[in-house]
Amino acid sequence: MKSYFLSKLITLLINMGVLLAAIPRPRGVSISMAALYNPEKPFQCLDGLSSMPFDYVNDDYCDCPDGSDEPGTSACPNGKFHCTNPGYLPTNILSSRVNDGICDCCDGTDEWDGTIECVNNCKELGKKLREEQERINILQEEGFQKRKTFAEEGKKRKEEKKAELEQLEKDRIDLEANKIDLEAKKNEAEGPEKEAKDKYQNAWDESKAKHNAEVEKMHALAAFHELDTNDDKFVTIAEAIQHSAFDKDQDGTATEQEVKEHLEDVDQADFDHFLEKVWPNIKDFYKPSEQDEPPKGDKHEETEHFTSEPPAEQAE
Repeated sequence: MKSYFLSKLITLLINMGVLLAAIPRPRGVSISMAALYNPEKPFQCLDGLSSMPFDYVNDDYCDCPDGSDEPGTSACPNGKFHCTNPGYLPTNILSSRVNDGICDCCDGTDEWDGTIECVNNCKELGKKLREEQERINILQEEGFQKRKTFAEEGKKRKEEKKAELEQLEKDRIDLEANKIDLEAKKNEAEGPEKEAKDKYQNAWDESKAKHNAEVEKMHALAAFHELDTNDDKFVTIAEAIQHSAFDKDQDGTATEQEVKEHLEDVDQADFDHFLEKVWPNIKDFYKPSEQDEPPKGDKHEETEHFTSEPPAEQAE
């Protein structure tokens, strides 16, 4: 769009140059500055420092410090000569290039003294300029259309992506809700089964603990009867000192003090005290002699063999 307006502006300038080239004004003065060079009035230097009769304009003598009185000669080195260039773009050149034997303006007006003959090729240059600008316009229009197409495709893809993300988010929410619902149903279904399993496991653990306690009690009873050599229902220091297992310091002889430590500082222990206090102290190193039958006078019911895991539940 910018190049389009630039092209139109160039065409407008070229056409205006053709139309306005014939407007009377001193040589080297642009159309826009023509009103400042009125032959009916004294000439005012453009810097405003001095004025002079209009006849001084382009008299090949520099009267104004800014060189504005000599727009069509080379008298003022700081002056500017305006090339109207009808059919092409107007331009300004340094006054020093006026009548220097080189055609700087395409219309040849800078070499007006006739020393050389300049060919006016402004129309050809204008035509080439317009053609080049048209070519650029076509390329830029094609680029603009491609950019517009890419932008539309990008916008469409962005909207599609947005729709996909929205759908994915909706699916995620639905799946999350479904997951929660399934977990609730699973927990509801597994609740009675877990409760029954925990109940069965607790019963099994209690039974196993009871069994182990009975076995431990049986071992303690065997040890108690073995230590109670006079069978008076008490284990005394004198009876225990006869067993090398009570030799705590491993010097070959069990002392009264060593035995008393194991008996928890009592001189004699009945079975209840022995089971609660003494047996936990000695069971790791004291092993009763093997006996085929439980001690006489004690009732012992044979117990089932326990494993580390409860047996699998049988189906009803």
